[in-house]
Amino acid sequence: VRGLADSALALAGFSQGAILSLYLALRRRKPVAGVVAFSGRLADPDDAARHIVSKPPVLLIHGDQDPVIPVADMMEAAAVLTSAGVPVDTEVRTNLAHMIDLTGIERGLAFLRSRFAIVD
Repeated sequence: VRGLADSALALAGFSQGAILSLYLALRRRKPVAGVVAFSGRLADPDDAARHIVSKPPVLLIHGDQDPVIPVADMMEAAAVLTSAGVPVDTEVRTNLAHMIDLTGIERGLAFLRSRFAIVD
């Protein structure tokens, strides 16, 4: 609608936003530039691989003390996506609950810069 190319689009989200970003990005006909998912998981990890249409690079960032969505859910998502051929990188933040810290923001920003070749 706005003329934005798929290669110029990245999806990012926290918690439910991360779940939705992964859900949408993997089902798009044309891949987006990348996905940054903070404290999320796959909506249906047992069935996710069957629905993957595109394989954009994904960065999963999660706190190891998250009481809402356990870090094990992120690890499961990484394993499912990797086995389906999706390029995945992970960042586990030590002593972090269900939130985003400055290091996570910096890591997500560096990932997005690399996807769009932005240099400081």
